Amino acid sequence: MKLKKTILVIDDKDQTREMESIQEDLDDRFEFTWQGIWTAKPEFRKEGSNDPDIDKLRNKISILYNEYKHFDLILSDFDLNAKGIVDGIDLIEYIKELKPKAKILMYSGNY
Repeated sequence: MKLKKTILVIDDKDQTREMESIQEDLDDRFEFTWQGIWTAKPEFRKEGSNDPDIDKLRNKISILYNEYKHFDLILSDFDLNAKGIVDGIDLIEYIKELKPKAKILMYSGNY
C-alpha cells in the first residue's frame, strides 16, 4: 500500500511541471496530492498594482488549510520576486501561526 501525502507549494512561478515529474518519479512509493500558490498570479496582487498582497496570500493559505486540514510538507521559495514586500519567510511565519508543527522546506534558486 502506498503512503498518502499532501504537499503545499508556494512559489512565484508555476511549479506544475516539476511537481508532476516528482509525482511520476515517486509513483511506485507514494500517492500524493499537491496544491500550489503561485504568488505572481493577478489574484494575489494589490488592487491597481503589481505588488503582492500579503492578506490575499494569507487568505489563500487559510482556505487551503480549511479544505485539506493538513499538509505533510510545505515547500516554499524564499524569493517571491516581491522585493521587500513579501517573501517566503513572511508566509512561513503565518503558516507557523496556523500550524506550529508544520513541516517546511524553504528553497531558493538565487542564493
